[in-house]
Amino acid sequence: MSASRFGPLAAGLIGLLLWAAVFWSGPLVNDVAWQLWIGREMNRGAALYGDILEVNPPLWFWIGAGIERIGSVTGLAGERWLALAFLGVAVGSLLLTLQVIEGRRGQWAAALALVATLFLTSPYAHLQREQFLLMAVLPYVALAARRAEGKPVPRGLAFAVGLLAAPGLALKHHFLIFPALIEGWLIWRRRRIDVRTEHVALIGAAVLYAAAVLMVASSYLETMLPLLRAGYHGYNPSLWTLLFQPGIVVAMFALAAALLGRERLGALGHAAAVGTAAFTLVFIVQGKNFHYQAIPALGLALLTLLILLLAKKSGSGRLVAGVGVLAALIVPWKAGQARYDQFFLEAVREVRAGEGVVMISPSQALSWPAVYERGLRWDARTMGLWMVLSPWAAEKAGDRDPRMAALGQAVQREVAAEIACKRPAMVVVDRFYDEDAPGGDVFAWFMADPRFRAAMAGYREIAPVAVLRRFVPVQANRAACVPGDLVALTRTRP
Repeated sequence: MSASRFGPLAAGLIGLLLWAAVFWSGPLVNDVAWQLWIGREMNRGAALYGDILEVNPPLWFWIGAGIERIGSVTGLAGERWLALAFLGVAVGSLLLTLQVIEGRRGQWAAALALVATLFLTSPYAHLQREQFLLMAVLPYVALAARRAEGKPVPRGLAFAVGLLAAPGLALKHHFLIFPALIEGWLIWRRRRIDVRTEHVALIGAAVLYAAAVLMVASSYLETMLPLLRAGYHGYNPSLWTLLFQPGIVVAMFALAAALLGRERLGALGHAAAVGTAAFTLVFIVQGKNFHYQAIPALGLALLTLLILLLAKKSGSGRLVAGVGVLAALIVPWKAGQARYDQFFLEAVREVRAGEGVVMISPSQALSWPAVYERGLRWDARTMGLWMVLSPWAAEKAGDRDPRMAALGQAVQREVAAEIACKRPAMVVVDRFYDEDAPGGDVFAWFMADPRFRAAMAGYREIAPVAVLRRFVPVQANRAACVPGDLVALTRTRP
């Protein structure tokens, strides 16, 4: 690496080491705990998309299984190994990005954008897959800019950039919007279509991954996709709400600044703006308004803004860029807290490690990462009852769609079987979602099902903790156990 890159490289490495040290002890967020828990259970023989139902494709959970395997051998906790892995990928991303970028302005902007994004997002989304995704695609943005300028790129360097981008883009099919827009921009800029070395790396990795999914995780396509199509839209807010996500607001500032200051952006700034637009679109298409999903858009927005701010000539775009950077500093406070399981921790304080718990809630954050940290037995196949929101909405609207009614009954039956057949030490019912449930009462909606009533007949209610009702076993009622209902969610529905 040339001497001109020493300053940005040194600053970037120091920043990454400082980031790793500051967040070495977390926070551990619910999705990361779920990833590692799934990895541990897979190592014990559990079948992903069978014994465990997860909405995302398998790659991230195969990684979690590997991390947990290393943790079990070394005695160092899985989240610590995951943090080390993230640090390694971040360093690799920085090295590749700076190797591709030739100008000092772009080098400093890239190093600062990477470090700043990790610092800004780790208070609420530490070690989330979208942080990994940003690391994976940052060198690809730099490479696209160099291709746009018509400059030569060593094949080995281009292949390495493609290999790093591949696992990030493979985590969700939505992420493919990014290379599609980048390639479209390059075709427009260069006025030609070609197959390049980075494409070979991406396509080769995609073929191998697709083959692995078909061979060992085909149940994702056969089991999970139908369930997702049936019920995952229950979380979706309005488009207006999505556009006011803090990270997306920063992305909008970046796109406006890029438009105003396009003459001072250079190829890297234009590529970063296209990437910002791509991941803004990815966020909107996913439609969930989860804060962490805006991380790649935020990271590339910061790269765009910093390129403008570091330009020698001032202009109308610089003022907007400055406002965008200031808006980015507010993201950690506007994005919310890292953990929402405090009430659950208090509710299950008497449940010992290894004992089972059932949580009746659409939320996936009220009981995680507490379950993983406490070593509790999780008696559900899903992280939370996310699929119940759609049948609730249909029932409240008077929709007589038999598919929604069947999905709602499947949720009732599977939770009933978890309680009656597995006899958890505690059943926890979340009242926070009462207003979303038909009749304004989550527990009453479940109790309308006779099998659920039979399952709960062996439990008595004890004092609640905040919005959480608690039930503990008093007598066994084996007759209430219907083993076939343990897979009610994935049985064929009308």
